[in-house]
Amino acid sequence: MSNRIASHHYYQSCCGRWRSVFQIRITHLSEAFQSIGFFDFLSFVFLALWPSCLGRVFLETSVHAELPGPVIHRALVRLWGIPLLRSVERFHLHEDGIHFSIEGESSSLFLPWKKNPVRGKGRVHSSGMNASYEVNLNGMSLQQETCLEGEVLTLYQKGPGWEGHQRLVRQEESEKPGG
Repeated sequence: MSNRIASHHYYQSCCGRWRSVFQIRITHLSEAFQSIGFFDFLSFVFLALWPSCLGRVFLETSVHAELPGPVIHRALVRLWGIPLLRSVERFHLHEDGIHFSIEGESSSLFLPWKKNPVRGKGRVHSSGMNASYEVNLNGMSLQQETCLEGEVLTLYQKGPGWEGHQRLVRQEESEKPGG
């Protein structure tokens, strides 16, 4: 598969709505604290330590691609249907068909008036089924690997002092988001 076809194939295959139980784990508390602001740190600790018996935290995403224009990605982390974190990013595919740049913004329930820039870059692998990302989110560096297998999109995330593993499942348009 050519590089140009691979990147277009990947994002067109990812179009639609996806949902997963949100799972992150703090690996080094002091490293996580030093990497982001106090309120963002509290959000991460809240999400990492929230007991599922009180309600599941969900990650909901959507991807929209009208190529050759930018790919629009929206992400929402919810608890009891209440948005805790949200972001909107635009992925600009480069002419080489492999690399892309990311720009957007995020906000949280705790500081909804504060819009945090999201910037990054990445590449789609030649198989057209995997992508690698380097993103600056809320002032923190994040590395992410994705693997698309049919109706499941697996995300492996790693940031300073934390890591996440999300298994997103494609949602039918008639299914209501929430949790």
